[in-house]
Amino acid sequence: MNLIDRIAQIRKETRRSIEVPEWAKEGEPVPVLYFSVLTTADRAAVRGRLLNEDGRDPDKHQEEERILLLIQQAELEDGTQAFEWGHKDHLIANCEWSVLNRLVAFMYRSTFSPAAKDLLDEAKKKSETTESSGSGLPSESA
Repeated sequence: MNLIDRIAQIRKETRRSIEVPEWAKEGEPVPVLYFSVLTTADRAAVRGRLLNEDGRDPDKHQEEERILLLIQQAELEDGTQAFEWGHKDHLIANCEWSVLNRLVAFMYRSTFSPAAKDLLDEAKKKSETTESSGSGLPSESA
């Protein structure tokens, strides 16, 4: 597999989920949103929408840009979009800021492919082995 194909595969493999208990109805399952890797193209599409369709400078409307990215990226379990573009004003006016902020932060957080996670785990094991051999280096908890 060439590098470009691997990058595309990683995007498909790194879908992550987050529960939104603040949006749960009593007696029903907690809503879950899913996010794929956020790419430069995703961000450019939202910035272009703000600039071209709404006539707004994305640099002066960063909060709105984040909400539009959330709308664009958030999916339901089956892969369908959780929100539509027309939901922007409703989310801004009615959704608790801290909830939106938590979802946006989750969306922006970098993701690890399974291979990268394996490399990180291997590095941690090597670090622990070095520490236990008396290298004199501070431990992770220090």
